Amino acid sequence: STQHSVVELRDGLTKALLTRPAVRTRTLMIAVTLIEGINDRLEDAQKLADFVRPMLEATPKIVLDLIPYNDISVEGFKRPSREAVNAFQQHLRSEGFFCSVRVTRGDAESAACGMLATSRKKQTVTSANNIVANSI
Repeated sequence: STQHSVVELRDGLTKALLTRPAVRTRTLMIAVTLIEGINDRLEDAQKLADFVRPMLEATPKIVLDLIPYNDISVEGFKRPSREAVNAFQQHLRSEGFFCSVRVTRGDAESAACGMLATSRKKQTVTSANNIVANSI
């Protein structure tokens, strides 16, 4: 957000959750996409644990759902290694959080989440380029 810091947004969500008694008995799930070299180190896992811990004031349990980035050939963005993801998960577990790693499906067919749209856009651009090239 350009208007509020991430901490302000977290604190606002925590305050909103505190006003809803029914929500206070439920588990809060937070999904985190891990990208190699950007947020996949143990220091990043500690920062995440420190960031979400104050939210335990509003909910009895937080589940962290780790999603390894789906590599769609965008420069500067790569999927972290399995070892890095496992170490990240283990660190969060040692901090007392339930933490799962989302299973990636469809990579071989470029059908994983977010990959179909990207593939279709590339195909459309290629088709458009072929039409223009054949018209010249």
